[in-house]
Amino acid sequence: MIIQAVIWDLGGVLVRTEDYAPRQALAQRYGMTLAEIEEFVFSGESGDRAQRGEISVEQHWENQGRQLGLSPEEIQAFRNEFWAATAWTPTWWRISAGCDWILRPAC
Repeated sequence: MIIQAVIWDLGGVLVRTEDYAPRQALAQRYGMTLAEIEEFVFSGESGDRAQRGEISVEQHWENQGRQLGLSPEEIQAFRNEFWAATAWTPTWWRISAGCDWILRPAC
């Protein structure tokens, strides 16, 4: 049997947010709630298109930055702060540590 697709469940399974303080600070800075800033990043037309592979991650962030009136440097700072407390789950590392065939994260 040939594997034709691999589906990754990242949010809360392979990757999780360990501390919401950076996202809450970012949300407050932009006049949003935590839920609103997460929806801003993950949803909407740009987020949906990025998740379907119709646009690149870079294009998605450019779109989001344009909505907020951010420069390229400010977009990068926004991204860094949004993902500041996100980590691969310990379970993922335990599972992948002994399995050479699993694609390991490159971060």
